[in-house]
Amino acid sequence: PKKEINENADAALALNRLSAFTGDARYRQSAIAALGLYAGSYQRFGYFASQYARAVDAVTSAALHIVIVGNLGAADTINLQRIAWRVRFSVARLELYSAA
Repeated sequence: PKKEINENADAALALNRLSAFTGDARYRQSAIAALGLYAGSYQRFGYFASQYARAVDAVTSAALHIVIVGNLGAADTINLQRIAWRVRFSVARLELYSAA
């Protein structure tokens, strides 16, 4: 059944994140299929389609992957991690590794 446009967008965002975190492309394909249901009609929703546009952007853009290597308790490593979490991106994955 066809869901409301924002429900589809939310589902597509979740599936896209799941694809990025697991490396399983099937989740991204499901996100694309969910968004495809409104590909021909999203314009009629006007600004109510903003979540849909955000989801389309997330699915068509590369995921951001941030890797920090440092001493886990060090102030500079903690500061880099804090800054990395401030990044506003549809799909961001942060990994922290000990340099020891």
